[in-house]
Amino acid sequence: MERILSTRQPTLSMFLEDVHNPHNASAVMRSCDAVWLYDMYYTHQHPQGKEKYHINQWIAMGTRKRTSFVEVDDSHVFFEQQKKEWKQIIVTSLQEKSVDFRSIDYTKPTLIVMWNEVHGVSDQAIHMATACVTIPMLGMAQSLNISVAAAVLLYEIQRQRELAHMYKKPQISSVEYEQTLSQWIQREKDRKIIKS
Repeated sequence: MERILSTRQPTLSMFLEDVHNPHNASAVMRSCDAVWLYDMYYTHQHPQGKEKYHINQWIAMGTRKRTSFVEVDDSHVFFEQQKKEWKQIIVTSLQEKSVDFRSIDYTKPTLIVMWNEVHGVSDQAIHMATACVTIPMLGMAQSLNISVAAAVLLYEIQRQRELAHMYKKPQISSVEYEQTLSQWIQREKDRKIIKS
């Protein structure tokens, strides 16, 4: 737990814009955990007016316990807040101005915006973006599944941050480190009590 917590990347966040399929969101969360991205945000407006989706624990493989998953009421306000925190907003979208996803410096504080499966990202997200990125596609298909695209992008981010030694020392305060560690230890104790 100490080793994992010490590699947390507080300057990296994920935003899912109206992703309809909870399985996709769950798979993205699992990939976020793999590179130790802790903060995930989302908006959810289901076209048929269904209730909010929930993370599928089997697909997420327990990563929900370690990941902050927060619903955003007003995405414009949210994007403005992220910019105030000096985060670059990187949107995955095929635009004229889009660049190869590997050309971005992800060692900077970054918010990644992933798209709705049917309509892509909103015009608002594109307008607020620091940069739009694409993943090169050489075959007939024009896009990857959102969870696959997120994993590809996140591992480029992990590669860059690893080279910059950003996983070598804790990036969160000692107070937050101790509080989170204590919560995790208590959660594991509670889980063992329930199982026994």
